[in-house]
Amino acid sequence: MGELRETINELFNLQSNKLFRTIKGLTVAPGNTIRTFAEGDRTTFLHPFTYALTFIGLLVFFLSMVNSELEFTEEKRLERQEAIENLSQKESLTDKEKGVLKFYQLYENYGLETPGFEKFMQYFGFFLFSISHLFVFKNLGYGLKKNAWFIFYTYAHITLFTIITFPLFFFTAGNVTITLILYLIAIILTVSYHAWSALQYYEITIGRAIKKYVFIVLIFFPLVLIVDITYTILLFLFTVYFNS
Repeated sequence: MGELRETINELFNLQSNKLFRTIKGLTVAPGNTIRTFAEGDRTTFLHPFTYALTFIGLLVFFLSMVNSELEFTEEKRLERQEAIENLSQKESLTDKEKGVLKFYQLYENYGLETPGFEKFMQYFGFFLFSISHLFVFKNLGYGLKKNAWFIFYTYAHITLFTIITFPLFFFTAGNVTITLILYLIAIILTVSYHAWSALQYYEITIGRAIKKYVFIVLIFFPLVLIVDITYTILLFLFTVYFNS
């Protein structure tokens, strides 16, 4: 509780202007700002944990308020709901139909498109990204703490950009083409920002920084896909076990 109270006090102590200095620093010179903090300056900028907790929490809150479902996932959801309704109206069901009904009901409550799973993936995605970053940047001689500070600051600042551009995703939600284009642009800008930050913080060339972040993306997205597939398989196995 003491650490949480300290985090809240640090965030809302507007007189110190820590929040605004941190946002400005991470926007104008991210790598240099993080290095300043890493070298011992604890009075100029917000702690990276505070910064990350604030904006990741805000993003989760905003996502819970809107329907960001794509057209094809909405169609699948409507098909499931129709199947649930049709099967529920039957007087008797075969074992196969019972299994299908139970699986669809579970998926409606705990599937990949539910708010609960999306909230889980926001935090777990941060964990997967952190692991990917540590694996790729481990050969630069930076310790776990300094790598963690870099991850928390840059990931949180990208989250802030996401919150600022949130209206674009809100008004285009449901349109597959526009949404995918926006996601592609977001990925390119994210990789560019991280590479620029790494260029300053780790003092490496821009080419090496871009290569490392492309490698992170190539690790991160398959991990997310594996988590999604594993989660779906577990739901299916639970359904089979429940009906056995």
